[in-house]
Order: sequence, then C-alpha cells, then structure tokens
Amino acid sequence: MMKMLKEQIVAEARSIVEKYEWIFAKTYAKTAPHEYALSKNNGEDKELERLAEIIEKYGETEYFYGHKGKYFYIDNLKYWGSKPERKGVWNLNRGKGDLFYGEQKPKSHPRD
Repeated sequence: MMKMLKEQIVAEARSIVEKYEWIFAKTYAKTAPHEYALSKNNGEDKELERLAEIIEKYGETEYFYGHKGKYFYIDNLKYWGSKPERKGVWNLNRGKGDLFYGEQKPKSHPRD
C-alpha cells in the first residue's frame, strides 16, 4: 500500500516538474550546481504550491551546509523549494540526487 502511494506521489510530482523551464543557477555553479524554475502567473501558481506540499510532507530531511531542509527525489534528481519571502515569488530547485553539500548534520551553535 505504501509503495503504491509513493509511486502515485512521485508520478504527480513528475507531471508538475515537467511543465517548467529550468534555468542553470550561475551564481552557484562552483559551490552548489543546480537549476531552478520560477513560479508562473505572477506568483499564483497552484502547481508549484502543490509541489511544495509534496516536498514538505514526503521529502527526506537533508542538510545544505548545516541548514536543514526537505528534499524530494524523482528519478536521479532531487527537488527542493524556497518558500516565498514576499508574495508572488516562488522558486523550485533541482540538482543531481547524488550530490550533497556540507556535512549531513545540523550546524552546531556556539553555545552547544
């Protein structure tokens, strides 16, 4: 039952990501190569919001240089979202599934 649900969720997520134009993130070319897609319809992008829900609910916890995040794997790629800091700007990222950045544990705080 769980495997069937996972396959359905992956299929739904795949159908969403296939609709976007992916742009190489030049700023991170050396440190964290990945691509990104921006929200459509001036931020009123229900599909991207749904993908963010999928990532949050079904994604795996990983760390990006000590910062905790959720990542959802489709085929050989992992996807993560950036919640909007201001209304109308959603962004979705994807990178190779076998790349990790920094140790896969939380950053320690000075008082730890």
